[in-house]
Amino acid sequence: MKLSLSVVCAAVLMMLVSLPSRAAITLYGNRVVLQENERAGSLRIKNSGQEPVMIQSWIDDGQLEVAPEALATPFAVTPPIFRLDAGQDRTLLVRVFDTATVPGDRESLYWLSVLEVPPKRQDAQASLQINVRSRVKLLYRPAGLRGRAAEAPAALRFRWHGQGEARMLRIENPTPWHVNLLDMTVGGVTEQVEVAQGVVAPLSHLDIPLPAGADDRARRVMFRWAGDYGDVHRTTASIEH
Repeated sequence: MKLSLSVVCAAVLMMLVSLPSRAAITLYGNRVVLQENERAGSLRIKNSGQEPVMIQSWIDDGQLEVAPEALATPFAVTPPIFRLDAGQDRTLLVRVFDTATVPGDRESLYWLSVLEVPPKRQDAQASLQINVRSRVKLLYRPAGLRGRAAEAPAALRFRWHGQGEARMLRIENPTPWHVNLLDMTVGGVTEQVEVAQGVVAPLSHLDIPLPAGADDRARRVMFRWAGDYGDVHRTTASIEH
């Protein structure tokens, strides 16, 4: 059987792209918490691979499409670029340098990105180099906020909102803290919550589409949420009608 050149090239490309990528870098933490009265927040990283890698780190406000050099945030991460040898670890430090641009009545959410660039191989023209990017939450907490972050999930208010296909479960957060939802069970149906969508911002609300098959007359919701150290908790609340 004869194959055209285009078919062969497409098959080879698919094989290269489908090669599994595995990050050599281990992040010790799922978020960085920076208190106003602290000099810096930190994140320890380790090269668990067999080869040295280059590390680039930066902070963004959720705009994934913006290049690091074009971002403007009131934070700085050091060191921003460095080499990390196999088996070695390093601590990234995050500092705030302009508190005037950060709200003082609520917690602020940013993102710390860590880009791992593997070494180029001699046969680089015949292989596909994959850079692996990891992101963790950066939470800045001004002094004097009322309550505690761990108390915020219990203060969430749930109510049905909209009609028909636009029916939503509205989650209101009256606290100055972010709440990170993992999943919810409504009317006997469990719905996974995406990372970006699952963050209920302070003094705001979040609308979640009704899960398929869920009863929009349900009066109770069970949800799981993550704490500062990756600890998972389960809370049950009433749904207002």
